[in-house]
Amino acid sequence: MSSLLPTGRARRLLRMPLALALSTAAVFGATAAQAPTADQITINTPTNAVVCQPLTLTWSGGEPPYQLKLLPGDQPSGPALRDFGQQDGTTYTWTVDLPPGTSVGLTLQDSTGAIAQSAPFTINGGSDTSCVQ
Repeated sequence: MSSLLPTGRARRLLRMPLALALSTAAVFGATAAQAPTADQITINTPTNAVVCQPLTLTWSGGEPPYQLKLLPGDQPSGPALRDFGQQDGTTYTWTVDLPPGTSVGLTLQDSTGAIAQSAPFTINGGSDTSCVQ
């Protein structure tokens, strides 16, 4: 069995990839240890916004308090359609008070200035439109 083991130069070549792998792991391990620990702020895009129905908006990460705004879907940096003000938690329930067919998006800013935006979504019709402003 001992004749099957590599010797001399072959043995050195086999050890080289292991040394390279270990040094690469050490470099990447050091980089990962230096990564920031704060959570990235994200806001979820609602999937079924129905006029005059409650819609729960949710987000995660970042540092409270948060500022939550509803913007035109085609103008994510435009003027707010609704300013939901300061939020201390990670959910907000909004009774959808915009007409069906309106395209909107959400913008969330945390206390550090980090900003997250949802994808645009469209208000769906429902049986009641009495809340539309």
